Amino acid sequence: IDRGKGRWSQLISAGFATMRAVPPFPYPTGGYRPWRRRTGTYNRPMPRFSANLSFLFTERSFLERFAAARDAGFAAVEFHFPYEHDRAALAEVVLTSGLEVVLFNLPAGDWVAGERGIACHPRRIAEFQDGVGLAIDYARLLGCIRLNCLAGIALGDITHDKARETLIENLRFAAAVAGRAGIELVLEP
Repeated sequence: IDRGKGRWSQLISAGFATMRAVPPFPYPTGGYRPWRRRTGTYNRPMPRFSANLSFLFTERSFLERFAAARDAGFAAVEFHFPYEHDRAALAEVVLTSGLEVVLFNLPAGDWVAGERGIACHPRRIAEFQDGVGLAIDYARLLGCIRLNCLAGIALGDITHDKARETLIENLRFAAAVAGRAGIELVLEP
């Protein structure tokens, strides 16, 4: 049965109608919303939230924030950088908390001095590659399956094209190394 899908598309492309959340014709699944089951519940997965320990529970030390997140009902955490903390102590806290570490950043240079990543800096390729190795070591230890790469802020003496080229090459390197370790790489430009 044609329920007007072709006509609806024609009206939209001609400018006589706009897309709406609830189209004016029923769906075979019942009701007017294709994502609604017959029981009335939504047929969409519930979003999962993680506590970002770099921003939450800051009245506590970093290692105490894991228990605070668990006590607040979170099942997963993320944070900026684990590198200043003892690996064994951090792994023990993660294990005893029962939380999943879902994300942390690759080393991003001197954060206090305002650096927000080094992936686009042509003179720091070796430092970036060493940082990828360090991040993968921490990720394996903490059971984290996702790393975030901060692109960085290009310096004034580097052309946009050179910064972009460096970023692409560094991302290829990081994605290949992380992929071999079974870790997903995401980019924060």
